[in-house]
Amino acid sequence: MPITSNTAPTLLSMAFSCPLIRGAVNTIQEFHSFGKNLLNQAKKVMSAVKRWPTQYISNHHRLDENLLLKSKSWFAKIRSNHREWHLNQALYSEHMEGVDEETRKQLELVMLHGYSKAAPVADLSANHFGFQTSPFLHRDYEYHRSTSSLLLDRVNATYAKELRIKEREMALIHSPRIKELFVREMPNSGLETTIDSTEKFEALIDQLLEDAKSNKFPENKVLIDFTALLKQMHLAPSQIRKEIVKPWEKILARKIKTFVKANPSVHIEQLISEIHLIGFTKYHGENILLIPEFLLDPHLYTSNNCSKFVFDLYLQRHSYFLRELDSLISRHGYRLGTIQAKQAWLKIKSGREILTELNFPQARLATKGDTIPRLCWDFETFMEQPIIKKFSDLANSDNPPPYLSVLSQATIDLLRGLSEIKKNGQTVDEIFEKKKISPLLQVSYFRMQNAMNEAIFRKDDFVGFMNQIELIHQEIQMILAVVNPHDEDTLSDSVREKLTSGPSPVISATLPQPSVYAKNSAMHCLSNIVGGVEAQKNGDSLTIMVLEDCYYEETWTLGEAKRHDLHKLNGDVFNTNGGSIPIPAKPVDLFIAEFHHNISITKKSYKSENLIGQIKAMLNQGIVADKFTVALDTTIDLEQSDQLRALLADPEIQKLINDGKMNVVFFRSAQKFDMMGMDNYYGGIAASINDGHSFALFNESMGTPEDQLSGLSYQGLAHLQKYGGRHLDSYRQTIMNNTRLLYNSLPKEAIYSESSANPMQISEIQDDRSVFLDIKFPNHPKTAGAFRHSFLNFAYNKNLPLTSRSSFGFTTTNFTIIQQEKFRLNPGLDGKETIDQYASFFRAVQECIDTHPTATDAQ
Repeated sequence: MPITSNTAPTLLSMAFSCPLIRGAVNTIQEFHSFGKNLLNQAKKVMSAVKRWPTQYISNHHRLDENLLLKSKSWFAKIRSNHREWHLNQALYSEHMEGVDEETRKQLELVMLHGYSKAAPVADLSANHFGFQTSPFLHRDYEYHRSTSSLLLDRVNATYAKELRIKEREMALIHSPRIKELFVREMPNSGLETTIDSTEKFEALIDQLLEDAKSNKFPENKVLIDFTALLKQMHLAPSQIRKEIVKPWEKILARKIKTFVKANPSVHIEQLISEIHLIGFTKYHGENILLIPEFLLDPHLYTSNNCSKFVFDLYLQRHSYFLRELDSLISRHGYRLGTIQAKQAWLKIKSGREILTELNFPQARLATKGDTIPRLCWDFETFMEQPIIKKFSDLANSDNPPPYLSVLSQATIDLLRGLSEIKKNGQTVDEIFEKKKISPLLQVSYFRMQNAMNEAIFRKDDFVGFMNQIELIHQEIQMILAVVNPHDEDTLSDSVREKLTSGPSPVISATLPQPSVYAKNSAMHCLSNIVGGVEAQKNGDSLTIMVLEDCYYEETWTLGEAKRHDLHKLNGDVFNTNGGSIPIPAKPVDLFIAEFHHNISITKKSYKSENLIGQIKAMLNQGIVADKFTVALDTTIDLEQSDQLRALLADPEIQKLINDGKMNVVFFRSAQKFDMMGMDNYYGGIAASINDGHSFALFNESMGTPEDQLSGLSYQGLAHLQKYGGRHLDSYRQTIMNNTRLLYNSLPKEAIYSESSANPMQISEIQDDRSVFLDIKFPNHPKTAGAFRHSFLNFAYNKNLPLTSRSSFGFTTTNFTIIQQEKFRLNPGLDGKETIDQYASFFRAVQECIDTHPTATDAQ
């Protein structure tokens, strides 16, 4: 019998079917004991087998069904939808031998990055539909920026171990500018919390205790920043506890003991529970926020006449602070991106060590020759191959589905961009030759050609086609990672050209040229915009107006900015009340809005916002500051936005911009449409239009070098903007068209109206830029649950490639639950036949409701 990973279960099955053994085992306990002993014997056999000659294993064990890959591990098995990732892992691993350190790290990064998403496909969907994915830290319904991240947990743990501190005592962050957020969300006026000596620490504690006598406690958490002292004393993070934390704990305990004796009626625990220590350092070039545990020793309390209640309270508050801090880092986009996190990991561990730690089978090629033949002389020759034209012509076939018409030509243009690259006068082929990995480029040519052939063959199979597109884009990522062709101006120049050129530019020549920035995320863009306005106002508090129903995280985050005064403008009320605007006590410094809304918990009707009217009403009522900033989230919009074009063409607004009185900034998440739904990179894009002299401080703040996107994410987004830019709006428009097509096919009874009592309520859409359906079942939770279950089953049974990934804007139609109250359905690049099938499901649901009106539940 050949020994396989199923040997032990097979041996047990044979044993338990044997009459002799059944007769010898009289009790369940004996049965379990016998089975356990047999398993132990099986393990010993396996252990011996592992020491058998590698040649024997190589001849008998293969990891995948195509017999392309093998491994030293007998128990390894590769799932078919992980095959392409493992194939690249095997190829990159072989080419890492004998290369320089920089090239090895580049290959290790793309090896780990392949098919790894910020919003991964659910494992169930990947298995059912056959999506090619990565096994790398793959968890259902995870969204890298806003949920717990297994990737970041692993990287954080690695750095904590290297620094010899607890994992809870540090966090990797994108930029030390997070300090601005502490001042913004946890302000304490009159307190000097930047400490560079023990004397200053004592003075701060004395001030806090003195204030406590008159029942005056800190407005928010007191974050004592010891960074300056850390640098002054040249301390490693592992020395912080001994050299800073312990001495300061003793000082505070002594002062508390004296204070409690003199002021027994003062609730000192209210003060103690708000004090925390923070510091900033770098390790291997990565920014690290240090959060040492402070005042968590119960002896400090019991030995100083403080009750155990005080200690328990502080312990609870400290844990809450860590959760609050994680939320702050996430909300403002200061988490490392997926690529940044892996790059940080690779500074400490090799790719092979990481794969071993993750218990991944490390594949090797099962069959190969001594040399890799030259398929194409260079990239230019590759682009002249007949398959290139055949693949590109998929978009011109008779009535092609959207995924063919959008993605085939866009992918070819991205490849053509690689053939045009000259970095320091060198082509892609010359750079690979210089790095001694030319064979890897030849394999890449072969894999891309083969993927195009397969895509043509599977042009009527959405998932099969997308798997090949993903593979080609993975090869593009590999080349970008190795070559790093784009300089820091490529992305900004490409975006600026699209905005200012053409017969009807979004930004006319009568306005200043826009400044363009690539950031870590859209929320990071927003955080920097607020920081820029703060810089422009020299640190004074701001008056901020925000349009209601803007993306929920923006409203939530702005509401946490306790340093500033926040007001809300309701667009519906504005339209019905003749343009009335709430009048704040101080002039508005910053107005944050969007033309087209994402899903809202409260909205029942979606329409484009009249931002020109709202802005001009604010101007006419004289409620804006001398230097007024308008920040627009354009994530759900076209780059060639008609509304933005109209806003910037308005004569009054143009004059204010040119006169240095108005600053218009628009920003978006590049996580969605800027990657044509493939979610391979990570970032956000912002552009500002202002008089550079009048808004110099804002521009300087936005351009802070440490806050700009870099690395492979920048290279990928820059390449998409420069060479695939003309297709990005086509992608957006296709999603919008499919949303309108589906909405127009819905039963009229299901569309929301004030008089409707229909259990299924789909919000009205009057916005031609909408990219989702808002579906809810008010007061019918059981019906909502039945709808969700039936809809998923319907898609699976019909083999419609429906996913449930966090976020939206993917190539596949996506179905998610929003705060347990409603469902969001985002159409993808499906053809009309698929959209019609989704519409038929809604009609069938409505027919069921009409036929059995009493069957729905009432809460």
